[in-house]
Amino acid sequence: MSSVRSQRIFLRRVGEALASYQLVEAALKLYIEGVHLRIQRLVSRRVPFHYPPSEYENASLGRLIDVFQRHSDNKQLIQRLRKAVKTRNYVAHRVVEDYMHHREATPRVAARISRDLKKLEDDGQCLGEELLKELAALREAYDEDRGGKTRLNPSMVYRAMLNYPAIKKDSSAILSAGRAVAKSKQQSSNSNLYTREGISSLKVH
Repeated sequence: MSSVRSQRIFLRRVGEALASYQLVEAALKLYIEGVHLRIQRLVSRRVPFHYPPSEYENASLGRLIDVFQRHSDNKQLIQRLRKAVKTRNYVAHRVVEDYMHHREATPRVAARISRDLKKLEDDGQCLGEELLKELAALREAYDEDRGGKTRLNPSMVYRAMLNYPAIKKDSSAILSAGRAVAKSKQQSSNSNLYTREGISSLKVH
């Protein structure tokens, strides 16, 4: 395989790996917003609760995990998210430098770095699926508040988000992908929690 082709494959893998962690960040933001709106509904007219999305929508992954931890009892998932911060930062800030350093002098090491990106991408996808399960549980809890039930398929929604073409070109399209998935997969409100519009429907009126 030529050096130019190997480099192109490597750069593609960097983008795919980083996208998986950007999706984790997007899922955390949706969960946090949903949980805050549920709290607002529960304490309405009892306790003031003002926590606008602007306070965390541009937060780092580490900061998002700090907020998520306050609203989740899933300690195993929180630990995995903590470890993912280091991985995400490596992909975003260091892996290209490491690859370029070894590309000419030790190409075998460069090839291993490139291959390892696939595992890092898979790890990020697994975390995203776990977070969508948490989102599903949140929606079910909200429906129980209203005396109803809902059934969601988090894995299906997450895989569809990963396959949304715009994600591979522009990380800012992540939430748009979520909206498109929710709209295309069903007409009812069952999976609307995966979009900002759906979360907004939980607001107290």
